[in-house]
Amino acid sequence: MSHVRAGDVIHVHSIDRLARSLIDLQSLVKDWNQRGIAVQFHKEGLTFGTDLNNPTSNLMLSILGAVAEF
Repeated sequence: MSHVRAGDVIHVHSIDRLARSLIDLQSLVKDWNQRGIAVQFHKEGLTFGTDLNNPTSNLMLSILGAVAEF
């Protein structure tokens, strides 16, 4: 995580592979997005970029993260 820089894209197979709790997942994605780093989840077909104010993206991350935590 210390090697990523602005403009990079982190590729993750599935949301449940990145974090085991919703709070950790949201924190990681938010931190990376604020630093200009995108996160792409291949299984779910979702990409979270630097658009932090997208309500649909926030909803999808919260729902899928909660299911992964469950």
